[in-house]
Amino acid sequence: MQCTRAFRRHRCPRRASVAVEIQSEQNPIAASRLPIEGEQENVDLTWGASRPGSGHDVPLGRLLRSLMLALALAPLVAGAAELPGLAVLPFELIDEQHELAPAHEEYARLPVIAQQLSDGLRSNGLYRVLDTTPVRPMIDDLAARQNLRDCNGCELEIGKALGADRVLVGWVQKVSNLILNINIRIEDVSSGATVLQKSVDIRGNTDDSWRRGVDALVRDMVEKGQRGR
Repeated sequence: MQCTRAFRRHRCPRRASVAVEIQSEQNPIAASRLPIEGEQENVDLTWGASRPGSGHDVPLGRLLRSLMLALALAPLVAGAAELPGLAVLPFELIDEQHELAPAHEEYARLPVIAQQLSDGLRSNGLYRVLDTTPVRPMIDDLAARQNLRDCNGCELEIGKALGADRVLVGWVQKVSNLILNINIRIEDVSSGATVLQKSVDIRGNTDDSWRRGVDALVRDMVEKGQRGR
């Protein structure tokens, strides 16, 4: 039916404007700042909610929204699937000042920086960090008897049990309350070869200094393009 001014308000189909918001991430390897924040891209789609002359609604706007969202997410999903799966083992402490100033709060910081490192590696697209909960009893049993950083390959057995491609062992060496260093070593589970090893010196024995040390490790990996090593 042809629309006239008399019937336009109630009878005539209106054009609908649909706003679709797509969240896109920066290329984590090209970025140089931490943390890397996603940038928002707003895409406006204006499409008729009804097909002219059809007399019934056609969900074209919904179809387009789904299609554009799928296209936007496809590269991110594919990129994540290609990353090696990494098992981050609990950090350990080498306390060289044990007799003079035994460590206390340092032990509480170890799981905190392990989680911070895991989050940083994941959010910057460096590794596909795996949940180690299924092998936690194995980790606890081995860690109670020996150091995971020097256990004659037991860390590789943990990685194999989890189905990981890489395994990360980490430790903090406390030389004094002013001089410490944070160390990580990433090994290939199948061959046992060390694919990446890093260390950062920190000044001061505080929560903030430890946090900054982990940030520096992740930032260095990002800047050097050490994705999926």
